[in-house]
Amino acid sequence: MYGVVTTIVGESGETVEWAVVTGDVLRIRSSSSHPCARIVVGLRRHWFYVDETDLRSKSTFVLLTQL
Repeated sequence: MYGVVTTIVGESGETVEWAVVTGDVLRIRSSSSHPCARIVVGLRRHWFYVDETDLRSKSTFVLLTQL
């Protein structure tokens, strides 16, 4: 499915993955079954979440909610 999220284009016109931009500051995982996590969002029969053991991503998420 195209057009659902913003695509990042590099200087030479190639598509850049979000993981390259965010690095290890924020890692969102996905699952087809409901995960055991504090930060969970369901969308189109999938679950997106921040892993409970990923302290860096949880800290980043808290910062984003404060902004």
